[in-house]
Order: sequence, then C-alpha cells, then structure tokens
Amino acid sequence: MENRIITGTENVDDLPELLQIISLFYRAFNNKDLAGLRNNWATSGGLMIYNPGGGVRKSWEEIEVIYKGIFNAEFNVKAEFSDYTVVNFPNVFVVYGKETATISNGAAEPAVIDVRITRIYNLISGAWKQIHLHGSIDNPEALALYQRVTGIKNPVR
Repeated sequence: MENRIITGTENVDDLPELLQIISLFYRAFNNKDLAGLRNNWATSGGLMIYNPGGGVRKSWEEIEVIYKGIFNAEFNVKAEFSDYTVVNFPNVFVVYGKETATISNGAAEPAVIDVRITRIYNLISGAWKQIHLHGSIDNPEALALYQRVTGIKNPVR
C-alpha cells in the first residue's frame, strides 16, 4: 500500500478502502466537523482514547468532550498522518504512524508537534468504526509546548 500523507483533503475515491476511513477522520477533524467524527467512531461498546490532550476516555460522550474542547478553543489545530502501517485482520484493522499537528494560537510561529498514533477500527454492521486511539508525544519539550500552547494538561485517570 502506498504510504502517502493523509490530510483529509485527498479524493477518497483515489485511496484504498481502509485509507478512505483514515482520510475521512482527518477531513472531519481538520474541518471541526463533530458529526463527521461521530460517524467515524463507534458510539457504544469498548471505546477508548488516550492522548496528550485528553487522558483516558472510555465512552463516546467522554471522547466527544475532547473534540468539542479542541474545536472551541482559542487555538487552531490541523493534523496530517504519515509514515503509517495498516494491518488488516478479519473485521478489524489497525493503523499506526506519525501524526503531525500544527497548533496556532495567533503567535508568530505555530507549534509543530509529532505524535505517535495508533488507531483500531472494527467492522460494525458493515461499516468501519474507530474503537481505539492512542497518541503519545515522546519528546518532553514538545509535550510541554503542546500543553502550553493548547492550555491542556494530561488528566490521566
């Protein structure tokens, strides 16, 4: 599978099926489209998200709060996905790679931060739905910058 940068702006018809799902996630995220994110995620069952901007959340309602917070904040985030690997199993696929987030809050220089991302999708009623997201920032300075620019700390519970 060709490893191209996924931004959400690509023509999904030009992508293999599983990358179409990833592209639709980034399209919704980068356009602050909560309905599009809700369509990408399963909204019940064993969901989990763990990321530097929201800690551990285990329901769609809790996950939605994270996205609403990002979309309504005083900063703007655009993300793209690269250097990924897709592993497909019956009824499940896993994609892991690098997300590059550009965070701007009116400062002269936006913060550009790399996040290691793993997403798990499950085939539910004939549609691929995200059930798990793990994101981590390895570089302590980048994590501190992310938290400073966004004003979000990592509330792990």
